Amino acid sequence: MLDKKILILGSGAIGSVIGGMLTKAGHDVTLLDQWSDHVDKMKRKGLIIEKYDGKKFSIPVRPIHIHELQMETNFDLIILSVKSYDTDWATQMSLGYLKNNGTIIVAQNGVNDPRVAEIASSEKVIGCVVIIGAALDTPGKVKWTGSPPNNVGFKVGELDGSISKRLDEIAELLSDVCPTETTNNLWGERWAKLATNCMANPLAGISSLGSGELGMNPKARKIMIEVAGEVVRVGRAQNINVEKIGSANPEVYANPYDGENLEEIESHMIERSENFIGGKPSLLQDVLKNRRTEVEFLNGLVSRLGKEHSVETPFNDKIISILKSVPPDFFFFDGIDSTGQFKKYTKKIYSFNQIKNFKPIKDQVLPKKLINEISFEKTAFIYFTSGSTGLSKGIMVSHINIILAIKGGHVKLLSIIMKS
Repeated sequence: MLDKKILILGSGAIGSVIGGMLTKAGHDVTLLDQWSDHVDKMKRKGLIIEKYDGKKFSIPVRPIHIHELQMETNFDLIILSVKSYDTDWATQMSLGYLKNNGTIIVAQNGVNDPRVAEIASSEKVIGCVVIIGAALDTPGKVKWTGSPPNNVGFKVGELDGSISKRLDEIAELLSDVCPTETTNNLWGERWAKLATNCMANPLAGISSLGSGELGMNPKARKIMIEVAGEVVRVGRAQNINVEKIGSANPEVYANPYDGENLEEIESHMIERSENFIGGKPSLLQDVLKNRRTEVEFLNGLVSRLGKEHSVETPFNDKIISILKSVPPDFFFFDGIDSTGQFKKYTKKIYSFNQIKNFKPIKDQVLPKKLINEISFEKTAFIYFTSGSTGLSKGIMVSHINIILAIKGGHVKLLSIIMKS
């Protein structure tokens, strides 16, 4: 497909990996993105891809700003890799720059294929389940952070489950990025990936742990298993045949406490985590950059469809309530019970967006006896001097002292866990 003209619409982390590697393979690729600094850096210096296996590529890509799209002729393929909340406008814009027999490849988190098909028509849409991980922290430089054990990075499928000629061609094209498979069960693959996203993405945003670190954390694994079980049960309630989640059968997630299921799941999760150490799920990247997250299109979708199909989703519900009610600057978890309530877990959190107003955010799970005892001006901790200039002294540091130190850049990361 070297003769196809390709547009990457949304050249963030995943889009940059796809666009960069396709360019490296000799394809005619244009990378479009909203982040002007990223586009400008690629125009000047090209795109650097740092791969998880240590390989590093510097690729002279062809990037453009959104306003420059008007000067382009139409494309054969548009790979849609924007955030889920940008799906509508991005799809509508795609139609104006897609050839009549062109195809839109949906390479996003969530389950956005039906919405893209509603706008563009199902005949123009191919679904692409993205399994690789990537992070874009610096303009012009993307980190390809991980790949599953079997190295299959993409699974592509027709919305109706057929295996078509164009599907085979697109699989061959994406194999120039990394190994790609076709599937006759796109929705099953979508919901398997949705389970992975719902497990890892929000907890990463809540805890600041990366993909690999979450899987290695026993307490995090317990929460993730419950979240994934709800995803599987909601998917099945819609008659979706959910595919394997990583290398684990979805049945073990749906019934984690039957037989040896729990041990099997944890073994699979640890094995998978070893391939993603250092990776930052997209939702964590959004939190760190103070951007809108996709939680409403991940856990929020599961919660909404769960209500429609009378499937309880307390863990997904709880995650949504935390991420929506409190800007996730610092969270720490230490266990969760069967109703989705975090336990043995306390936190004192202030939103950087609200520091200027000096208004503490209500702590949803702080022990009642402490709720009225903590405020900005009260002591957070005491540190002691050595007494080299006289008597040793205890210096009381208030919560606002800590906040201002972080805001001023004097402290990069501060975490205080107060046990109840």
